[in-house]
Amino acid sequence: IIIGEIIRSRGLATAVGVADAAGHIRPSYCASACVLAFAGGATRLGVEGSMLGVHRFVALSPGRDPVAETQRTAGMVLNYLTRMGVSSSVAEAMSATSDVRWLGAREAAAMSLVTDPVQRP
Repeated sequence: IIIGEIIRSRGLATAVGVADAAGHIRPSYCASACVLAFAGGATRLGVEGSMLGVHRFVALSPGRDPVAETQRTAGMVLNYLTRMGVSSSVAEAMSATSDVRWLGAREAAAMSLVTDPVQRP
């Protein structure tokens, strides 16, 4: 979340993809905490074929109630995503699975996680 906030404070764009030797953008993937950093982009490019992976999290702190800690963390994540202009449906997708759920560019755009789709050449 802190990385995403720094990205946003500097007005940077984010994308999930790699440039080949010819400068063409090729699909790639970003999962787990990477998605939170990606969400910080002022513009979030969705490269066709790239995937964003979300999953449930559990906050474990020694000596603390794990349910309360997880709820607190979920609230922080939801607040952050909302401030970044991302739909709460991303947080819902996170909480729905302990396995990684892969979101394609179109689904991520429908959730406002991707703001600008990019077509591959």
